Amino acid sequence: MESKETQTTKTEDNLPPNAPSQMHSKQPGKSEPLTKAQADNVLTREDLPALPFRILVTLVILGLISFAAYIYYSNISP
Repeated sequence: MESKETQTTKTEDNLPPNAPSQMHSKQPGKSEPLTKAQADNVLTREDLPALPFRILVTLVILGLISFAAYIYYSNISP
């Protein structure tokens, strides 16, 4: 009995030969236009609060979490 050998060609990342190399890539010219609601809801840098305010809020939140952890652990093991 003769064995039949099958040859397999190695494709990039073991994808089938007709599969795109990037799964989420969009071809230019085939994107959907934005609707009015989507265009109105785009968040831009100007819509965000000022950077010093964002940093201050982040530090206050981290301080409150640290304070709560300090109170919790100091009461458990004094």
